[in-house]
Amino acid sequence: MAEWLYEDGIGEARALMLEGGRPVEMRIERPSPARAGAVRDHAKLVKKLGARGLVEMECGQQMLLAPLPKGASEGQQLRVEVTRELMRERGRLKLGLVRPTEEPRRDGPTLRERIMGDHAVRVVRAAGAETLDDHGWHDLFEQARQGLVPFAGGSLRIESTSAFIAIDIDGDLSPRELAFAAAPEVARAIRLFDLQGSIAVDFPTLPAKADRARIVELFDEAAAFDCERTAVNGFGLLQIVRRRVRPSVVEELQGNDVASAALALLRIGERSGGRGQLMLSAAPAVIDRLERRFHLVEELAQRIGRPVVMESDPARGLWQGEAVNEVET
Repeated sequence: MAEWLYEDGIGEARALMLEGGRPVEMRIERPSPARAGAVRDHAKLVKKLGARGLVEMECGQQMLLAPLPKGASEGQQLRVEVTRELMRERGRLKLGLVRPTEEPRRDGPTLRERIMGDHAVRVVRAAGAETLDDHGWHDLFEQARQGLVPFAGGSLRIESTSAFIAIDIDGDLSPRELAFAAAPEVARAIRLFDLQGSIAVDFPTLPAKADRARIVELFDEAAAFDCERTAVNGFGLLQIVRRRVRPSVVEELQGNDVASAALALLRIGERSGGRGQLMLSAAPAVIDRLERRFHLVEELAQRIGRPVVMESDPARGLWQGEAVNEVET
C-alpha cells in the first residue's frame, strides 16, 4: 500500500510518498502568488511579442501569455490561467506561462490538495513523534540539493540548467553493466524528485543496438510516470520529455542554498524542544534572509511557544546553523 506523509512546514510544505515503507516520491512547495491552475483577472498586457505577450499579474509578477488573443491590445486587462509557475534557474528567474481563459477565478491547488487522490495522506509534524526524517527525508534532500544520487555500482549526477535537466552516469562497473544498472535508477530519480521538462541522460556508449534497446526496456519497466522519450543513440544519449508545470525538487533546491538553509534552520528550531528563549545561530547570509522574512521567525515562536532571537556568526558555514535553548536561571 502507498501513502503520502505530509508536513506543513514553516515557509514550505513537504510531502513524501511511501510504497511498502520505501520513499518513492518527494515534493516541496514554497509560497507562490500564482500556483499552476490558478485563474486570475486583471492580467495587464504589457507588451506584444509576436504570437505571445508579456502580462503583469495582480501580484506584480510578469508572465508570458500564449496564445495572444486575437485583437488584444497593450494595456488591456485579461483573465488568464497559470499553466507553468515561475521557475528559479541558476542566476536568473524563468517567467511563468499563462493562457487566456473564460473560467471563473480560482486559486491553484496546493501541494496537499494535489496529493489527495488515490492514496492516503497522513499528516506529520517536524516536532512530532514521527517525522519525515524517520523515512529518509534528510538523505533525499541532500541528494537533490547536491545533485548526487548513489546506487549499487555507480551514481547519478543531476544538474538543472537553463535548457534542460542533465543526468550524467558514473561508476566502477563495465560500461554495459553500468548502463544496465543505471537505467532503472534514472527512472526512479525522475519520479522521486519530480523532474520535468526536457531531461537529457548521458549513458555509457554501447556499440550494440541490442544493448541500447535493453537500456530503454529497463528504464520503461521502472518508469511509473507519463513521459515521451527517444531511443538511446550511438553516443549514449537518451532524451525524456515530461510536461513542465512547477519547479521540481532539484530545481527548488539547486542554486537556492541560502533560502533552503534558512528554512532548514527553522525546522531545526521547531524540533529543538526545551524551554526558555531559543537562539538561532547561523551564517550571516542565513540570518539576513530570516531578518528579511521575519514573519517566518514569528511563526516559529508561535509554534514552540517561546521567544526566538537570532545571532549572525561569520564562523559558521551556510549549512551549520544551530538552535540553542537559552534557559533562564
